[in-house]
Amino acid sequence: MTDPIAAALDKFVPAFPSAEGDWQAILTAAATPAGLVPSAKIPARRSLDRSGFWRRVPARLALVAAVMALAAVVTAVAFGWPQRIVDFFSSPPAPAPVVHNFATFGLGAPPGMNPHVRAGKARAIPLPDGGTVYASPAANHGFCFTIGGAGGCVQTRFPIGLSVGWAGRFPCGEIPPMTLSGYVHAQPGSTLQLEFKDGSVTSLPPPVWVGPPVNAGFVEKTVAAGKRTKALLLRNPSGDIIAKETDLSQKPQRGIIPTNPCPVTLPDGTKASLPPGAEAAKARKIINFRATDGSHVYLWVMPLAGGGDCFTSSADDGCRTAQIEKQWPPFYGHLQGALHRVLLSGFAKPEVATVVLRYQNGTSERLTPIDGFILHEITPAHYRRGTRLVAYVALNRNGKTISTSHFQPQQSGIYPCKKPINKGHGAHICP
Repeated sequence: MTDPIAAALDKFVPAFPSAEGDWQAILTAAATPAGLVPSAKIPARRSLDRSGFWRRVPARLALVAAVMALAAVVTAVAFGWPQRIVDFFSSPPAPAPVVHNFATFGLGAPPGMNPHVRAGKARAIPLPDGGTVYASPAANHGFCFTIGGAGGCVQTRFPIGLSVGWAGRFPCGEIPPMTLSGYVHAQPGSTLQLEFKDGSVTSLPPPVWVGPPVNAGFVEKTVAAGKRTKALLLRNPSGDIIAKETDLSQKPQRGIIPTNPCPVTLPDGTKASLPPGAEAAKARKIINFRATDGSHVYLWVMPLAGGGDCFTSSADDGCRTAQIEKQWPPFYGHLQGALHRVLLSGFAKPEVATVVLRYQNGTSERLTPIDGFILHEITPAHYRRGTRLVAYVALNRNGKTISTSHFQPQQSGIYPCKKPINKGHGAHICP
């Protein structure tokens, strides 16, 4: 960074992102059915969930967007809709916080999964509703983007890449208006239609098309609450359906955590947010210790009305139901790295009696699940390359192996270090 203004703005952005992306969880869950761990939900192949591993967009960016200059646009007409085609390079540069956010995309990614976003090339493109999409070129003719609270990187371009989110603030337990936002990869002049369960159809505002090197359209739309969606249709300029997305729902599926948690107070005064039905008054603290950095590590578990239980911990939170547990492997665990500590958080089925951690240097640890949970610190003795965690093995009561999962010890961004590598634009990462 040599631009003094950009350098000054970067001072207002944390040098260490609050969330660098739990890539190990992504790799582990890639072969795991959706809904396994609600707090570690993996984006579907053609959608980018707002609560997924892609970083949330800082709220302050909304203020930045309000003062962005208008992009250069060309207007065309197709089916009576005004179609905006934006020249990427004539669009104003994205502000420093956005550039920093893009620079953190891919931090800690295993080999082959880093999008190699060109963060310094990011541009701001205004949307008709007053919002802004930020886009930047990436490797392999791909791009990265953020829009509203969603975003991600695209290298293999599916025709529709819209996320389903929830609009505005709302009381816990209620269904708010649904929002659709994301990208469309199609010929400019293509249109989107939303089908509802009652048989009605509505046309969405036309995408704002962005030219090379992005070559995609972007859209953001709020749908009224209470009207159930059936499918999203993408039509080419001739009116033919070229893609159809049916994985849309305004209501949480049965057995999956709702996205509208309620604030709760645990018996010791700890504040948390959990789904409606979590009986916080009956919560039990089953794991409680101090990590080597002095931080408090804990896990509370409580009944869930209607069956199952909910949990909240210093690593994550969510709920377990019979429907979710059916999709579980015997043991599912993921590493959560932080500035000064690393935790292994995991969920075990009743048949798992012991979990063995294996390290690069030949050492191992044996852990016993507590009520089906494991929350364990990976100590500083295993931070250096050559000493890191390589696998966990689930054993039954007879000591027989029933599942094994592997980690990539060369993955960066998990283990703390004394000298993080400067990746540019305020993004730093430990090797």
